[in-house]
Amino acid sequence: MIADIAGHLYAAEYKVGDKTALTGALKALEDLENAKEESGYNKNVWVSGAHLRIAHMLLKDQPEISRKHLKRAEIIIKADKRLSLRLDQLKQAYKQLNSR
Repeated sequence: MIADIAGHLYAAEYKVGDKTALTGALKALEDLENAKEESGYNKNVWVSGAHLRIAHMLLKDQPEISRKHLKRAEIIIKADKRLSLRLDQLKQAYKQLNSR
């Protein structure tokens, strides 16, 4: 859970102009991926959310990397049907990416 909160912090820092926050966001994502979480659902929520946040962060600056994170989120979301809210967020993110 701490890594998830850290990821939100780094995303906020990036959005206000600190481009070095990407490194922290990627580290938080790595920590989430390596977490020993008992509930697969919680881990899927956190990891897919981290990918969506990073994709959103990089939408303007690095659209190709943004697309890669959307694809990784999509794999997780489509593998777990319980992530219906994430699916809606994914669709919105693709709309934003494709409108650029």
